Amino acid sequence: MPLYRVIVHGRNFRINVEGKWEKVGFYTPRFAEAPDSVRAEHMALEDFRQSAKYLDLMERSLNSGADQPVLCGEDIAEVSPQENAAKGPAGLALCREPDE
Repeated sequence: MPLYRVIVHGRNFRINVEGKWEKVGFYTPRFAEAPDSVRAEHMALEDFRQSAKYLDLMERSLNSGADQPVLCGEDIAEVSPQENAAKGPAGLALCREPDE
């Protein structure tokens, strides 16, 4: 089965950064073996939702019910198995988002 790299893009996470509540987003790569890119995106997002990094981020975030965080898959590409060989999950590259 083909291996896909999916860039998980998280948006609208309200977390405390240096004593101030700010809206942040992040990017992180995830890998999934799937028959096609659509299934790979779904599998990568579900896998990420079960990760300790995501659960910690959700625990630290302060979002209202009407202003929930968003996850989506971007830049989905089929890759060689060696690209993910013996690597653990990548960290999160956080970025500040404008507060609208």
